[in-house]
Amino acid sequence: MPLLLAALSCSTGNNTTVCTTIFGYQSASVVDTAGAPFYASWTVIDTVRRTGKVLSIPQQGYPAGTATVFSDNNLYDVRAAGDSVRVAGVGGGKAFGAWYQFGSAGGCHIQRIAGPDTVVAR
Repeated sequence: MPLLLAALSCSTGNNTTVCTTIFGYQSASVVDTAGAPFYASWTVIDTVRRTGKVLSIPQQGYPAGTATVFSDNNLYDVRAAGDSVRVAGVGGGKAFGAWYQFGSAGGCHIQRIAGPDTVVAR
């Protein structure tokens, strides 16, 4: 289940954007191979395909059974229109990996354009 805790942006009417101060992040539900929620302390590393830049993604810690896969900390590491990002996580003796596309909605907060809501830890 992706989670974005941010209002995206709003226009002032004079072609400027005013951003909220709420921190935005995207998360994914993590399940085991049987489809049951898998609870672990995750270390998540992302790699932006276009640039090869490697990003360490801090975990938000909420809700249980999820991993943070991208956040506003990395807003300027992807193009506003979107970039492909390989997300890899390890924790609890298991690992997951998935491709996503992240961009920035209005230049204020990250936005998941494509990618799974749920990842499988193997």
